[in-house]
Amino acid sequence: MLKPYKYAIALLVTLGIVAVYHFVNIRLFSLDITKMTRENLFYIRTQPAAQEEMLMLNIGRLEAGELKPKLDSLLLSGPTVVGVNLCHYTTDMSAIVKQYAAVPNIFFVDCRGRGRGALSEIINEGNVVTHFDCYRRDYFEFLLTGFKPRGNDREMINYAPEQQSIFMRAELKDAPLWYGALEGKTILVGYMGDYLTDSLYYYQQCRITPLNEYYGQENLLPDLYDTEVSANIIRTIRDQDYIDEIGEVYRILILLAFALLNVIIITFVRTKWLAVNLIIAGLIFVLFTIAGSVSLVLLFDKGYFLDLDELPVILLITTVFTMAVNFPRKQKDATAEPV
Repeated sequence: MLKPYKYAIALLVTLGIVAVYHFVNIRLFSLDITKMTRENLFYIRTQPAAQEEMLMLNIGRLEAGELKPKLDSLLLSGPTVVGVNLCHYTTDMSAIVKQYAAVPNIFFVDCRGRGRGALSEIINEGNVVTHFDCYRRDYFEFLLTGFKPRGNDREMINYAPEQQSIFMRAELKDAPLWYGALEGKTILVGYMGDYLTDSLYYYQQCRITPLNEYYGQENLLPDLYDTEVSANIIRTIRDQDYIDEIGEVYRILILLAFALLNVIIITFVRTKWLAVNLIIAGLIFVLFTIAGSVSLVLLFDKGYFLDLDELPVILLITTVFTMAVNFPRKQKDATAEPV
């Protein structure tokens, strides 16, 4: 029989583990199935459509004095809008920015991050970028897209997993070759390494994102440049491909449901053999963690983000507790002498 105090213990364990996870990164290594699934969600979801209307041009090793002819050439090709990030330069670039102040379809990043044109990316501890800020209307990416906030303080960046196939890239030094082929496109100009490569080798103006091969670990090298992060933000906005994050209350209720089901099933399917009970408990643990991981993937593919990192720990603790309470009593009942 399932007594009320077992429900209370399951509730307290769930709330306690959720609270602890806010301060301590508990690791179960290979048992952290839900955490590993969350960290790889962008790779196991449906691939977004290629951004044929967007082109990223790498400044590379161009000197500041070589930029104006290249930008002038781009503007003559009839793009819808041009966004320029010059933040990798160590010299003052305000003079070139002022020369385009009267041009309506070219915008420059405010490298100080305070004025009109600041990047909307939110840089978290460890140089990690997962969200963009929605507090202001004059962020760089918003100027390029005419973004209208949905009422959220921030939005999750819906990174495209196959960056090389989603976004077209070229070197800015080859800009004359693109003349006449850029009409109606959005052009992002910025530093993406001294030379364009499939991997990141030049660590300037770059961030760690969920696309990082080792995302979730410590002391990582960056994997995307700021210009590439901006491209992903713009794609998220233009495609209306937003991710709705499931709130903390609903998240806790889902974890609590798993914990209670775990306690109930282990209680009612117990046998008089300890080895069999251990096998059953292990199978339930595996099935529930797999169910949690599958839920993450299915929800994410529908545009919802759910974090169930605590699930394996909660299942482990409630399993140990339930077995400790049930099985000694079962053994006592089985060995009791008949009256």
